[in-house]
Amino acid sequence: MLKKKVVSFRFFLVNIILLSLVLVYACKRIEVTPSTKELLTKNSWKGDSVHISFQSVVPLNVPPIRQTLDNFSLQFFDNGTFESIYVGQKYQGNWELQQDKLLVLKGLPVNDLISTFTQTIQSQGLNVPPITFPESYEIETLSDSLLIFKGKTQTQVQVQGIPFPVPVTIEIRIRLRMP
Repeated sequence: MLKKKVVSFRFFLVNIILLSLVLVYACKRIEVTPSTKELLTKNSWKGDSVHISFQSVVPLNVPPIRQTLDNFSLQFFDNGTFESIYVGQKYQGNWELQQDKLLVLKGLPVNDLISTFTQTIQSQGLNVPPITFPESYEIETLSDSLLIFKGKTQTQVQVQGIPFPVPVTIEIRIRLRMP
């Protein structure tokens, strides 16, 4: 009888040790992924580049434009506000996250960011009215070191040699990095 108790105790002790090892191993493998809001508000984002491209039914012969954003920063705050600085000028606005993929930015100085864009287009022989980008941007990439979001707008351009305005879709893609 004593031998049975010793075997049962050993069996119980071995099972406890194995269960403890499994729990320790499982707990080490669980990684907590920060939420989209936590990643956005973690720190101030520094500008990397802005890409602008065109889509039209008529060939416009305007290559995509890439512009560096060395003098741009963007900080999201938990209270739904943001602050951006571009070439020493401070801007403030509001932001909202919808379904973890749509970033609504009210007050982002997009037109200042794309100022050389308008000059480049006009040098290609296109007459472009003032462009207003939407306030909603799709988050394309978000990690603890990289944020890429994009938005689209539609307008019409007057092309030399074509008697009517040509509809175009313009996409802006903003790329930011953590310092």
